[in-house]
Amino acid sequence: MEANIAEEISSRSYSSDPESYPVSGSKPINRTRWFDAIHVERQSFVANTIADIATVFPDHEQIWSLGCGSVVNLPIFIADDFMGTMNILHEEHFYTSERVKLVTDVLSIPAKLAFLASPRI
Repeated sequence: MEANIAEEISSRSYSSDPESYPVSGSKPINRTRWFDAIHVERQSFVANTIADIATVFPDHEQIWSLGCGSVVNLPIFIADDFMGTMNILHEEHFYTSERVKLVTDVLSIPAKLAFLASPRI
């Protein structure tokens, strides 16, 4: 998700499932503990159950219908500016601390490159 903090909106610049989550439109930025983890602490946000996801994402039912019950949102900062997140979903209880570290260590640079290469909406 690409973010425009000043306008408090986010938009999708890539989707692995464009039928369920098309690359179009925008939505308000979610100012919850998700926002605090991503924007304030500059850390990945992790939710490992659909109940936990439901506390921060209003589309939790759709997420669940796709067979996903855990998520890591990896923040993307370029030149100290927040650009967006790479969102990686899986079954419930998938993201152990070891897997979150692996996501962060392995995908941080490719996430930045993917963001820079993606078309802007």
